[in-house]
Amino acid sequence: MSRIFDMLRKSERETGRASETPWASKPKVNGARMPVEVAPAGFENVEHLLLRIKPEKHIVTWGESHVPGAERFRVLRHRLQKLRAARPLTRLLISSAIPREGKTFVAVNLAFSLAKTSRRVLLVDADLRRPCVHDVLGLEAMPGLADFLQGKIDECTAIRRLDPSNVFYLPAGHSSPEVHELLHGPRLREFLKKAGEVFEWVLVDSAPITLFADTPHLATLVDASLLVARLGITPADAVREALGALEGNYVAGIVLNGDAGPENHHYGYYGAFDHQEDSASHQPDKKDSSDG
Repeated sequence: MSRIFDMLRKSERETGRASETPWASKPKVNGARMPVEVAPAGFENVEHLLLRIKPEKHIVTWGESHVPGAERFRVLRHRLQKLRAARPLTRLLISSAIPREGKTFVAVNLAFSLAKTSRRVLLVDADLRRPCVHDVLGLEAMPGLADFLQGKIDECTAIRRLDPSNVFYLPAGHSSPEVHELLHGPRLREFLKKAGEVFEWVLVDSAPITLFADTPHLATLVDASLLVARLGITPADAVREALGALEGNYVAGIVLNGDAGPENHHYGYYGAFDHQEDSASHQPDKKDSSDG
């Protein structure tokens, strides 16, 4: 774990936490179809949304496997699957310490990566204050989680299938002034329990951990949390604060998103680190994003 903070502090010194560096270039994305399996029981008749991903949306795991950056998510997928063999791991919360660290970018790309080897992946936008998943997907805002939690629609109406893939999507839905009450109510707990029984993976994109009490509470409803930090942006102390807020809940790892160093300034860095182990870092791969 100390290795992670060493990298973050080194990046702070080198950049002075300067403004974020945009991608050197955008990935090529095509519409390659992925094998589509049978929907889980009770979700056979959900609405299907046909995706035509645009390159600027930074979804590097969509389409062909040679797209720059996709390999980092395959590594992350492999490490999660390996961890899953040792402990229950179906529902995964993805968050960050502060805004604009790339948590939504990681959540969306990880969902499509997992869908390459899993039949049913559910991507939930639980950041009801500043939802970003629909924007990364290139979709309009639509009814979803907030509407379901208020009892306005049922779960089958709230969830859509993203074609052509094995990813199911639960949008954030229409905003509500009662976000705290909605996320702390029994309806969400019951839904996530059921989702964990019928989907192979459930990825929950949430608000930054240190800003609201929502995310630490959501961490109690899932099997593990994945924390996203961005080199040159995230202060090491903010990561420590986020980990402290998650104390008592299992943290599967930390994903470092961003520039890996001066010698790799054209490359993004994606590395999963087990919170319980001081694991070795991965080599950098192309692309970076600040969405979410």
